[in-house]
Order: sequence, then structure tokens, then C-alpha cells
Amino acid sequence: MISLAKPGSRKLVETEMRRLIHAFRTKPRLAGDFALQIMGEILLQIQAERLDHPSSRMDERILRAIEIMASHFHEPTSLPRLASRCGLSLSRFAHLFKEQTGITPQRLLEENRLRHAAHLLLSTGLMVFEIASEVGYESPFYFSNRFRRFWGKTPSAFRRAGAAGLNSPKARRS
Repeated sequence: MISLAKPGSRKLVETEMRRLIHAFRTKPRLAGDFALQIMGEILLQIQAERLDHPSSRMDERILRAIEIMASHFHEPTSLPRLASRCGLSLSRFAHLFKEQTGITPQRLLEENRLRHAAHLLLSTGLMVFEIASEVGYESPFYFSNRFRRFWGKTPSAFRRAGAAGLNSPKARRS
């Protein structure tokens, strides 16, 4: 998942993604050609923002931790083990991570899990308890509670609202 900080970049990518979806719905024979062109524009916009983003100057060890957390978000995560894999003590890891990303490792991990859960809600027919387990939550009740705090809706309400395109994370997260 990629987060675009600049409102203009985010708006451009959203607009291009809508064009892509529209092309697939209205011009199925040309959709592949349109998709390549539109995806090229989207990737160029993302690359342009990433070059300006502070993460392009981020400590390699923190980038490694982010990659590990992004690809293993569904597994139980031990911060001491993660810090060790990055060659840092736990206290140095926690301090450096927060300094460079603006959030704690735990917060990033939870956001990764909840964003993937949202994707599963909109793209599969899995039950909420199955999604909770898939993204690393042992308790479906706790998962639903955290999901509601992040997205502002219960998982079921989120799924219902998904077709209307009404889903975005709440501004205040806990």
C-alpha cells in the first residue's frame, strides 16, 4: 500500500483510478490499452511524490522494518525480534522508527492490518471473523472495535458502504 501525502497527488491518482474503472466498464475491448496508459500515469505520479518524500532519505533499517511489517502484518509481531532483525536495540528501534515515520511501529502494524481488512471486506465474501483471523486478530470482537475506531464504521457497515465509495479512514485514530 502506498500513502500519498500531497492532496494534489492523491486527487490525481483517485481521478486516474476512476478513469481506469470507467474504461473497463465502457470500452472492454480497449480496456487493456487504456489500463496501461492510465497505470503509467499513476505510477509516474507516485514515483514523483516518493522522490520528494522524507522516506527517500529514511534509515535503511527502518525501511527494512516497514517492509517486514507490510509483508508479515497477519503474523504475531514481536518488536524485540523486529528490532533485532534490523540490527537495533529495542529502545533505539522504537525511537528511530517514531522519529522517521511519525508513528509507532505498533500503529503502523495496526494500520496495515486494518487497511488489508478493508480490502478483504470489499473484495471477498469472507465473514468478519474470518477476516479478523486473516489479518492477525485473535478476537473478532476486538478486531471489530479497532476497525470501527479506524474507519468510523463497523466491518459490516463498511462492506455495505463500499459499493457507494463512501469509505475513508477517520481523521482521529486510537
